[in-house]
Amino acid sequence: MNNVQVSLICFLVFFSYCHNVEGIDVDLSEKDMQEAIDLGEQQKSNITKHLEKQYIFKEESQTETHGIVRTKWSKLALISGSYSADGRKIPKDLEKLITDYTYFQIDIDTHGDKHNFYNNYKVYLIQKGILIEPEQIRKEDITRLYKMKYKGYSRYCVMITSYFPYEKIYPKEIAEIVLMKDENREVFKINLADYK
Repeated sequence: MNNVQVSLICFLVFFSYCHNVEGIDVDLSEKDMQEAIDLGEQQKSNITKHLEKQYIFKEESQTETHGIVRTKWSKLALISGSYSADGRKIPKDLEKLITDYTYFQIDIDTHGDKHNFYNNYKVYLIQKGILIEPEQIRKEDITRLYKMKYKGYSRYCVMITSYFPYEKIYPKEIAEIVLMKDENREVFKINLADYK
């Protein structure tokens, strides 16, 4: 084999690898949209558990704090599943609303020992050494849900939802999700290429 043939083979291997890399689709194709809708229709009320297997993240050393990545594709599958559980199809206008949405969403559940422990908590992303602030952040006390789910649960829990403009993230790259807890920080390293 000469140098030209070796170079050509290397290029083809590299190109096919890059071409097949998964990652967050900012602009969903009709095929991707239908795939998400079909998954929701198949899974119905099980769609949440099905998606959690792939979209949840947490650090091995942590027992309580965890999060979930919410992409356009996963939201479409989730909403489709909710509608299908009620015997309905997702309306076209809602489908369009989800696919036109301009924010990448991250939800983090974390726990504390007093009410409103999370008032000063912040979330941001780091990609390629760049700190990316969320454009919106929402904090929802979900203690009641945990107490219903886990008998004897005695702590407080919050879900922190952060919205990052798709135009500011690299949808096929490694990201660090940073949760600032007053003076402490928890870091979750994820690869956005693992999500659809």
